[in-house]
Amino acid sequence: MSNVTKISTRLGNIAMEVSPGSLEPPLVLLHGVYLDRHFWDYQVNALRGRQIIALDMPHHGESATANRSWSLNDCAGMLLDVLDALSIDKAVVVGHSWGSMTAMRAAVLSPQRFVALGLCNMPLEPGNAGKVIKYQLQATLLPLRRFYTRQAAKALYAPESLHEHPEFVDSLQATMGRLSIREIRHVDMAVVINPDDGFEFLRRLSPPTLALKGEKDYVPEPPGIDLTIVPGGHMSPAEAPEQVLEFIRAVLALGRGDEEQL
Repeated sequence: MSNVTKISTRLGNIAMEVSPGSLEPPLVLLHGVYLDRHFWDYQVNALRGRQIIALDMPHHGESATANRSWSLNDCAGMLLDVLDALSIDKAVVVGHSWGSMTAMRAAVLSPQRFVALGLCNMPLEPGNAGKVIKYQLQATLLPLRRFYTRQAAKALYAPESLHEHPEFVDSLQATMGRLSIREIRHVDMAVVINPDDGFEFLRRLSPPTLALKGEKDYVPEPPGIDLTIVPGGHMSPAEAPEQVLEFIRAVLALGRGDEEQL
């Protein structure tokens, strides 16, 4: 039976759902912007019997984030704080988008803590002035929350996914609706608009790693990493849930292989 707990980190109290299990190492799941830990429910339910820690990222879900500016590197430190608090020496971590950006940076900071990584739909390109200007124009629509959310859904999901699953927009509206305008602006600027160079972190990454992206995803293919391409856009855990489940199982198998070599 799963339970929800909160852990004090450098970014405030981070909520997580812990599904107990006997299989090692633990699996940590990190979601992307505007979502919460329930984004992984399909995969968590299919992997019962393994210890799984599904986090609510800063500002999102039930997490109460410190009221200060933060960066992706702070998010990486937050993940390490969580592992420390749970006395987890080594973990398999699978992240989606922002979650994968966080996992990769944490694995560069402390590679010995990560048995294997799964990077789903991971943006890599750094911010630039053009992105900032475009976002400043888009941000004027934030007070029109429902309209803004629908535009966000069109950017995140493939058109076919939204046609077949109109409930995806309602789900995004529910999770995004819990964020204040200030929180959305902060997350967007730190994660979407002006992140540091992900390619540089990728070059320094040492734990065994697999990557996945949607065939209509906007993110680039990560060089030098085995890549799985699945139907849909940027929201693969929802758009291609079974394929992402198999991807997670492959990451877990990669982790077991790494453990056998130690």
